[in-house]
Amino acid sequence: MNAIWVDDDGYLSNPNYGSVIMTSVTKGIASAVSTAVVAASKGNFSSTSYIGTLANDGTGLAPFHDWSSKVPGTLTTELATVKQDIISGKITITSKNQPTPDRVRVTGRAARRTRLPAPSVPGTRQSCPRRVERVKREVLRVPGGRR
Repeated sequence: MNAIWVDDDGYLSNPNYGSVIMTSVTKGIASAVSTAVVAASKGNFSSTSYIGTLANDGTGLAPFHDWSSKVPGTLTTELATVKQDIISGKITITSKNQPTPDRVRVTGRAARRTRLPAPSVPGTRQSCPRRVERVKREVLRVPGGRR
């Protein structure tokens, strides 16, 4: 049995199954979060919808790891060409369910999980500015950050 993992690099996140994971289709969650946190720390956070693409590393194909010797070089080259052609617009991907900034909506449980408390409201457990500072310290390991 062989598998193509999704969401993260399954070879790294599930090393026990590395020998059967050919590759992974990844979501660039780490780069999206990092971009948002850095922007917020500079006072430039935007609440506009984020759509992960090949161009912004919001999606991609993980390395072949143990399978690299089994994947023909021509296929690897073709995949790199297709990626660049999608980024440049030479190849257009269309779908009736394709996310666009005007159609992205967070609903249901995801919406409840992503709500932040109103900034500077007395009595809230943690206001937005404090949360940004905590994330900067913990995720980005900002030098001089309190621990």
